[in-house]
Amino acid sequence: MKQQSLQLDDFAQNQQQEDQQTSFAEFLARLQEFKTRVFSGSLIIEANNDLSWIFYFRLGRLSWVAGGANPDERWKRHLAIFGPDVDNTDLEKLENIVLQQELYHHYRILGLLHNQKLIQRQQLVSLITSVAIEVVFDVIQYCQTSGENLSYKTSPDNLNSKLGILLPLVKTEEVINSAIQAWQKWQTAGLAAYSPNLFPVIQQPEILQKQISASRERAIISLLDGKETLRSLALKSSRDLIALSSQLIRLVNSGALALSEVLIKRKIDSAPDEGKLASVGNNVVVAPSGQSPLVACVDDNPTLSQAVEQMDKDGLVEGMRAKLVGSNDFLSKLVEAPHWLKMFDKHLKRK
Repeated sequence: MKQQSLQLDDFAQNQQQEDQQTSFAEFLARLQEFKTRVFSGSLIIEANNDLSWIFYFRLGRLSWVAGGANPDERWKRHLAIFGPDVDNTDLEKLENIVLQQELYHHYRILGLLHNQKLIQRQQLVSLITSVAIEVVFDVIQYCQTSGENLSYKTSPDNLNSKLGILLPLVKTEEVINSAIQAWQKWQTAGLAAYSPNLFPVIQQPEILQKQISASRERAIISLLDGKETLRSLALKSSRDLIALSSQLIRLVNSGALALSEVLIKRKIDSAPDEGKLASVGNNVVVAPSGQSPLVACVDDNPTLSQAVEQMDKDGLVEGMRAKLVGSNDFLSKLVEAPHWLKMFDKHLKRK
């Protein structure tokens, strides 16, 4: 324990020497104070860009953390890692009875999952610890890259007493030390300026095609639809986060990719009495009103025959263009009937 405290103190002192801003040093001091006081309640940390994090404590230990960037994405990702046996149907039922507006609604769902024996105690410990480490990492990165101080508010509001839920607590110092180590590795890799919460999107398909070759790289590129963060891409591709991020940042620097702070949602404009319209290349796809699915054949040129003749043989560029404009999938020429039917089954969920 003394070694852990020394590591925290040394890190805080180093940051004060390198930068006069003391936001992170103060953050560490407050967490250590809560441990000494055996504090039960919440700590609200607010940044100048409307970003905020909430740390919930019980008896000086962490019980849960909320807020920050993409909390829903973070929740789903961690549940997939530490609760892989949780059935989606069971999860949806629980989500429907919990107020989504509550900042701690994910914690409430964890309590319900545990009460129904859908997740084990050790899984809870691992999940809560990992979520806390990730959030502390984000606080560290903000302090180190923004050059701005944070504001702090405390409340005696006890999350566990309020909800009547008593889930495992995690040691604050262990979380902090793990987050510091993760940040130092991220910083050493030259990634300090890039948040792992960013969404990579394809910007220049032609440039991208020239810079990727291996099938593993192509598989990763196929996931870039603007809906996955660097963290979720690492999980889906079973790649190390730092290695994957370093690879994608090189593509960002070349202009092939871009990074967005928000999830990219392709908007479809609506026109009165004409259904929904979406402009794709030289085409306008008309989606009929109502709940029936839309199946559209879209070409990039005025004449379909010209598009078929000029299409790249491997279909990679066209596939990337399809992702870029928000398409769900892509079929390269020439397509046999079974392939069409398989694609329809996949996206229309036909029984």
